[in-house]
Amino acid sequence: MAAVLARTCLSALCCLALPALAQDASFRIGEQATGTGQTTRSSSTETRNSGSMTTQTTTSGSSQSESRSESKDIDVGFGVHDHNEDWGHDRRRDDRDVRDSDLFGSWTLGQENGSNCTIELKNMEWFGGYSAYVPAGCPDGFFSANRWVLSGNQLLLTDTSNTVFGRFRASGGGRWTGYRESDGARLYLNPKGR
Repeated sequence: MAAVLARTCLSALCCLALPALAQDASFRIGEQATGTGQTTRSSSTETRNSGSMTTQTTTSGSSQSESRSESKDIDVGFGVHDHNEDWGHDRRRDDRDVRDSDLFGSWTLGQENGSNCTIELKNMEWFGGYSAYVPAGCPDGFFSANRWVLSGNQLLLTDTSNTVFGRFRASGGGRWTGYRESDGARLYLNPKGR
């Protein structure tokens, strides 16, 4: 009876101490360690915490502890574009900063070897960006675009739900090059009458 009571108390103590131990868990990548020691109790504890696992088993007279950690990176991208271009960095081909006011007005939106149309990037705030007028006859997938925003080095054509239809970056001379978000088709934006 005393042995059962001792095991029950030890199990309760482990359950209470486990959250505190989990908070102090360290994340070491690729580390493996084992160790031995002396004790007179018997218990087993296993902890899993965000990519690491610690197992400790103690029996009468000996102890073994093992710790393993592993980290994996996953890169997920949506859309297709030329990966030789530096879309992920906040650099422009010309050194001057582009302001929102530089973009107000009429633009030719076109797909390389495809259709083009005239869109209007308006100076009217609209759902955290600015209003855009994109008529029928523009390259596929842009009819629902009604908003534009300058985000870092990119000009985004979106809808009010922040669905991105096209991404562009300054390519010099007031022109912008980019791609359609849905399929990666190459696009351009050229100022009209400037």
